[in-house]
Amino acid sequence: MREFIKLLVDKLGYTSIEASNGLMAIDNFIFHQPDIVIMDFKLKVIDGLEAVSIIKKMSATVKIIVVADYDDESLKQKAILAGADKYLLKENLIELKDFLNGS
Repeated sequence: MREFIKLLVDKLGYTSIEASNGLMAIDNFIFHQPDIVIMDFKLKVIDGLEAVSIIKKMSATVKIIVVADYDDESLKQKAILAGADKYLLKENLIELKDFLNGS
């Protein structure tokens, strides 16, 4: 899944930077200052929701997309409350392409 997302992001002309855990995602955000962050829920060290919240506090303008395996309204609401701009299911990543094309 990660490789597919990277391929899609690169094909759309964005530069992709990967992180293997939430802390690394935050560090990469600080160093690279991207316009868009694609975040998974399942991350080690710091989970995806906490990382979303921390990144959004650093930059109100960054677009954050949370991708998840769970079609769960309560998780979607938690992601939005944490600062995510979009919540997408991994099974429906065509929406990611649409969102990135509109950003």
